[in-house]
Amino acid sequence: MADCAVCPKPVSDNGYICHQCTAALANTLTELARVAEELAVTVARQDRITRPTISRPTAPAGPAPTEAPRPAGPACANGWCDHPTCRTIRAYWVRRPGVNLVARRPGPESALSPKALPVNLDAAAVRDATATTLHFWADLIVEHCGPVPAPPPRLVGPACPYGWCEHSTCHTVRTQPVDDPLAVVAKFVAAHLGWLRTHPQAPTAWADLGRCHDRATRAVDRPADQWYAGRCWEPLPGGTECQVDLYASPDQDTIRCPGCRATHRVADRRTWLLEKAREYQAPAADVARLVSAYATVISSDFHGMLRNWIKRRLIWPRGNDWSGRPLYRIGDVLDRIEQAATRRRAAGSAVA
Repeated sequence: MADCAVCPKPVSDNGYICHQCTAALANTLTELARVAEELAVTVARQDRITRPTISRPTAPAGPAPTEAPRPAGPACANGWCDHPTCRTIRAYWVRRPGVNLVARRPGPESALSPKALPVNLDAAAVRDATATTLHFWADLIVEHCGPVPAPPPRLVGPACPYGWCEHSTCHTVRTQPVDDPLAVVAKFVAAHLGWLRTHPQAPTAWADLGRCHDRATRAVDRPADQWYAGRCWEPLPGGTECQVDLYASPDQDTIRCPGCRATHRVADRRTWLLEKAREYQAPAADVARLVSAYATVISSDFHGMLRNWIKRRLIWPRGNDWSGRPLYRIGDVLDRIEQAATRRRAAGSAVA
């Protein structure tokens, strides 16, 4: 009696996989059939998943960069000279007065601004790999077990224009599902696992099909919430510092650097990042997201509180970005939060 190739349980028959692991893989492939339909939606970028990202605040507003003075003077009459001044005079662009091309940026609606691709290439690669693996094992099953049975014919035809009719055919036309091709193959393989467990390549099939489910699930699922904790900056031998970026979950107390294995306290990293970001300026929405993620706010609806402070002129803009949006200093918002928290503590002590 041999042991199962997946778990240490013994197998009572001539199979390579036990019946419990076979039932588990059947459930996994049934779940993969449902994930395959969502994977097609993810490839087409039709999913509605909000990924928690905090945009980098813009640099403090300052004077516009000045252009280098234009070289003056006549160039040589012959165009083959090697004088650097002549080459600079000939190659210098004649610009319109009052236009600073260094400070101009294309707007979001401009054709020059970067646009996202209409397809998710990472999800498309996962779908192609999943299809290749499923079709490989499905072809092996068909080669030894016979052709795939044809599905029942799909009922086609126009239904009644009225949605309240009681015709069974109209109800079937409106409600019959359209299975994804990958979902059909996954269900076919799940239905023939009883034979596949007796094949010598059964351990490889179980590993491949399990990886397909894991990759497809990760492609369609929402990623875990993480916040940027800055670089490690831990001293290394040789006088250098660790340059690895650190990320932490909201419920973590400590962070271990994957590079140098140094441990950092989350509270200290939050305080350090907030002090570094005090002089930066950003739009109100970006400031609200950043402060909500890194600081201890006094209200669950901090976005509404920030809008109220701006409306009451308790916080004023320090400049505008290239699109004309007002920029607010992060330090002003942090000071206003501290003042509100101090007043709340004083009111609580007075009541007590």
